[in-house]
Amino acid sequence: MKNIILLLMAGMLVSCATTQEPASTLTSQNKSPNYVVADYRNIAQEHIEDYLKAEKFWKAIHQERIKDGRMTAWLLLKVVNEEQKDIPYNYITLNVYPDMEKVSNGGPTNEDFTNAHSDQYSEQEIQAMGALTRKVNNIIRSDLHTTISSIYSLTKYRRANFMKTAPGQRDAFVESRQGFIQPIFSKMIHDINAPMSGWILNELVTPDDTEKEYDFISYDLFKDKADINRPNPNKNYTKLAHPILSNDESQAIFNKNRAMRKMVKREIWEVLDYAFKEASLNGVWSFSNNKYKPGKLSNSAPLKIIRDGSFMVLHMEDGVINHVHAGPTEYDGVTMKEKIHASSENENMSPGESFTFNIKPTPNNFIQLGKNKQTGAEWKEQWMRATKNTFNRTGIEGVWARELDDPDRIMVKFILDHTWVWIIMNKKTGLITNSLGGTFEYNAPEYIEKAEFHFNVPNGIGGMLQSELTVQGEELSLTGSINRNGEKNPLEETWKRFEW
Repeated sequence: MKNIILLLMAGMLVSCATTQEPASTLTSQNKSPNYVVADYRNIAQEHIEDYLKAEKFWKAIHQERIKDGRMTAWLLLKVVNEEQKDIPYNYITLNVYPDMEKVSNGGPTNEDFTNAHSDQYSEQEIQAMGALTRKVNNIIRSDLHTTISSIYSLTKYRRANFMKTAPGQRDAFVESRQGFIQPIFSKMIHDINAPMSGWILNELVTPDDTEKEYDFISYDLFKDKADINRPNPNKNYTKLAHPILSNDESQAIFNKNRAMRKMVKREIWEVLDYAFKEASLNGVWSFSNNKYKPGKLSNSAPLKIIRDGSFMVLHMEDGVINHVHAGPTEYDGVTMKEKIHASSENENMSPGESFTFNIKPTPNNFIQLGKNKQTGAEWKEQWMRATKNTFNRTGIEGVWARELDDPDRIMVKFILDHTWVWIIMNKKTGLITNSLGGTFEYNAPEYIEKAEFHFNVPNGIGGMLQSELTVQGEELSLTGSINRNGEKNPLEETWKRFEW
């Protein structure tokens, strides 16, 4: 077995062995930076199928390394520029490490292979996979990057911007990107109508010769390919991010920033596969064949909302929720377990029922496989990400609850990914009697909700909540007003973080 592992590792061609320690200035910007080994490959057309087969084989090995902290993540990407004649590679892998020591010493072990493949491959098949890896693994370039800044979201597409800073401008460039550009991008990313979903700034560590083609690479992250060239809404994100600056002052900073660097090239990469340390399905999801359109009352799609061990499913048509159920959920990266604690009246979905699904995730969707307990029929559902995945960047995302005048009733509210939904449920029976939901905008401390779909709350549709929102510890407070049908009423609410 040991010989087989050595054979396979030879085919893998671990390029990071030649990396050098980064300059101290790199770590000063980020106390716990990631280090990224980028391997650029030129895969011949006739070898692509075999190459992807080999990457699938090695993905399981990477997952073992991720489990015990030797790696943080692994991504497989494909270059999808419309014009590729001047790009010498067509596939890229990104191996992400938590520190430099892991870059040098975090490679695969015999134990990794045993855990990943001992039950799946015979010795002959293993040897064949080693030969296949050596045959197709055509790495033409390997770079080591360190992450300077990021507003990260797992997306399907990214625009890679390769930049070269002017001599002596490295520190000023980083300072401007972190202090001026990043807050602007943050406002864009948190706008549901803006195309960009995330941003990363990496610095080249090696090779570090003076004739290097670039020294920084930034990634603009997009949920869909169509978003890459979609214009921003007519909003002044610069003013939102830097309200004290005049337009002339902001423009001067932009001009200075451009003078610090030259754009070397831009490429469009598609994420084909990935492995991450943290398994999470947090987000707002809809059926792939019936996509939810936030901000429209003609919604006719099931929604599944998942957040940190809680889930909610809503079936709705034309702004009316026909059924809603919710409860705790567990996900281990392979299996998802759901237990219904609350439900509107529906004989097929009652409080106390539980379901187990096998999950196959990708950046923008996941396939949910299971069995109907009553009929035995196979369940196969594909859920697409319905809106931007904002993770927990603002601190307001989560599941919240507040007590009502009736001690038997409680209001539970989900807030995440530009979407909010509350339910009113009976604590003893689990019966959901009312529900209201829609989209929100948050520019701290201003928080605005728009009501767009309902269950037993028809007069709530079209209403708008405008308030100041604060979070202190485990409490979220809203102070403002709610406007329904032209009638404006004061509002003051306190919510506490909720677990089923």
